[in-house]
Amino acid sequence: MRPVLERWVAEIGRSLDYYRNQFYGERIDRILLVGGGAHLKNIASYLEAELHLPVELFNPLKEMLYDAKRVNGRALDETGSIYTTAAGIAISEPRQIEFLPAKEPLWSKIPVEKVVFVLVPLLTALILLGIVWHKNGQVTALQKERNEKIIKVARLEDLRAKLAALKEKEVKIKQDLSLFPSSVAPPVPYRKVLKEVNEIIPGNVTLTHLEVQAGAAPLKKPPQASKPQEGESGRSVLHLGALAFGNDIHCLTAIAQIIEGLERSPLFSRVKLISTGENKLYNQLAVEFDIVCDINIPDKGKD
Repeated sequence: MRPVLERWVAEIGRSLDYYRNQFYGERIDRILLVGGGAHLKNIASYLEAELHLPVELFNPLKEMLYDAKRVNGRALDETGSIYTTAAGIAISEPRQIEFLPAKEPLWSKIPVEKVVFVLVPLLTALILLGIVWHKNGQVTALQKERNEKIIKVARLEDLRAKLAALKEKEVKIKQDLSLFPSSVAPPVPYRKVLKEVNEIIPGNVTLTHLEVQAGAAPLKKPPQASKPQEGESGRSVLHLGALAFGNDIHCLTAIAQIIEGLERSPLFSRVKLISTGENKLYNQLAVEFDIVCDINIPDKGKD
C-alpha cells in the first residue's frame, strides 16, 4: 500500500500548498479523518509524519446524548467517524457544521457595567469638546466680521473727510465764481467759422493769422498791422490776416471776393478791411491785409 499512500500524500500536500498560496495569511492547524478508511492502522500517524500537521479521527457523535444502557459508548467512539454523512443528514435544521472552536467577540468579554462607566464620561467629554469647538468657530467668524466692518468704517471715514474737503472746495469755487460777471458769452461755432472761411478764401491768398475772440475783451492786432476797432461787450469777433499774391488787380480782386463772401454769409456781419500794405519778403508781388468782422452766433436750440 505504500506507493498508493505516497501518491495520496503528495496530492494532499499540493492541495495544502495551493490553499496557502490562494489565501495568504490563513493557515491549516489540523487534519480530520472521516469515513471507514480513517480506521486503517497507523494511517493517522503516517499522515501526521508526512504532512507535518496534527491528524485526528473525527467523531460527529461524540457530543451527542445517548442512552448508555442501550448504546455501547466504546464502540461508538471507535466507529463514529463512519457515520459522518449520516449524522449530517440527520440534522433537523440545515446549518453549517463548524469544526473549529467558536470565537467569542471581544466586546462580549468586557463587562457591561465597566463599559457604561467609561463610555458615559467619554461621550460627555466629546460633546463638551464639540460644543467648545463650535463656539470657538463662531467667535472666530464674529471676530473676522468685526475686523471687516472696522475696515469698512475706516474707509467710510476717509470718504467722509474727502467729501468734506470737496464741499469746502466747492464753496471756495462758488465764492471765486461770484466775483466774475454773471453774463457769459454764448459758445462760438468754430467748425462753421472754419468751414465758411475755407470756402471764401481764393486760391492766390494765403492765411497768415486767424483769431476768434469771444466775449467782451477787445481784439488786439499783431504788431505789424494797425490796431483794429475794439469789439463791443458780449460779441465774438473774427480776425483774418492774409497775403494775396499777383499784380495789383489780382490782389484787389481777391480782397474784394473775401469781403463779399463774408458779407453774404449769414454767419458774419460788419466786415471791415482794417489794413493793407505791400509785402516785399517774397520773390513775387504780394499784398498783406487784415479783415475783422463780427460772428453771428445763433440762438441755442436753432444751431
